[in-house]
Amino acid sequence: MSSTFWHDIRLAAVSVAMIVILMFVLTSFSVWLTVWGIVTIVLSFPLAYFLYRVVFKVTALGMLNGAAAFVVIGIGVDDVFVFINTFRQASSIRSLPDRMLHTVISAGKATFFTSFTTAAAFGANICSSVR
Repeated sequence: MSSTFWHDIRLAAVSVAMIVILMFVLTSFSVWLTVWGIVTIVLSFPLAYFLYRVVFKVTALGMLNGAAAFVVIGIGVDDVFVFINTFRQASSIRSLPDRMLHTVISAGKATFFTSFTTAAAFGANICSSVR
């Protein structure tokens, strides 16, 4: 089971590499947006691992843990694109602080609710007998 998990992690790393290239292209070749987008996604993994091992005291790694890496990457990239597109669509707002505030409020609501519903769906699996 552990070898399957690490195989999935390697596939996730390849996915991240391909996503970095795609994100670079879709952010209009912005190194700044690409780097910070990937950093925010990658930083979610140590936090999740800390919660998993330290807070919830779970030591076993199951097959769903490897699959979850792909889901986290996908949700993270989607959230990055939502923020970028919301910022670009607010081009009529000339003041940068106002434009950023509009982006954080609008895109923040969208990403919160999509991420919350996904987390709730995964949380519902706690009651599942499949491990």
